[in-house]
Amino acid sequence: TFIVDTVLTWSNCDIYLAEDAKIEVLAGNTLNIIGSTLQACDSLLTTPMWDGIYLDDTTATLYTDSTTIRDAKNAVHATNGGVVQLYNSNFLDNKKNVYINNNHNGLCSIKSNIFKTTSLHAPFTGQNTDFGVSLIWCSNIIVGESAQTPTIPRNLFEDLSVGIYLHTTDALISHNDFKYLSNGVETFNPSFYINDEVVEVGLLKSTVDNTFFRCKNGVNSTNTEIIVKNNDFRRGFTAVVAFGLRQHTLEVN
Repeated sequence: TFIVDTVLTWSNCDIYLAEDAKIEVLAGNTLNIIGSTLQACDSLLTTPMWDGIYLDDTTATLYTDSTTIRDAKNAVHATNGGVVQLYNSNFLDNKKNVYINNNHNGLCSIKSNIFKTTSLHAPFTGQNTDFGVSLIWCSNIIVGESAQTPTIPRNLFEDLSVGIYLHTTDALISHNDFKYLSNGVETFNPSFYINDEVVEVGLLKSTVDNTFFRCKNGVNSTNTEIIVKNNDFRRGFTAVVAFGLRQHTLEVN
């Protein structure tokens, strides 16, 4: 395990990580990764995956810009308020990309990134990536860009099992492209737990907000209030699937 116990910046670096190697950002510290690549030790699919980058405190921060993180089991794993700010970066061939659990501070940002799978390294060769972004028990999170007229590229979620998964989470999904997925956006709340979370998929803007292309289900929601506005659904099996006695709003799609 590589411990980050200061403010550390990697800029224009190629970093190779051995099997199950882990990077841990301690409380009160920041890891900045700019213009760099983190990857397994070899491009051969038989080369085992490294583990990932871990944060477990509201004062621990990961910042990426123009960076590639690939071949990891858990590319980014943030719990208990760990802050992730991910911009213009590529998450490629990871088993799990960005996992955020129990975050309510409104400091996370995920903009203009690519989440994509071609082939996974051992021990997951032949399998697919679980998700692009997973939000568990979170609130005040935006995946994408909420500006009325965005000037930055969209997030792209392509060839994954699920683009964005939300469990008992309040979030806005805006300015994203979803392609070739089982579920573009999947929400879940246990039926025994009634919460006030709302997942907004899309905002009314001058142009189409989110796009869904050849996703089996564009939005698949269970026991969650969803508001689906101003999205483009094409060549999928179902645009929106909603289960449970919660309010749902569909408008201008």
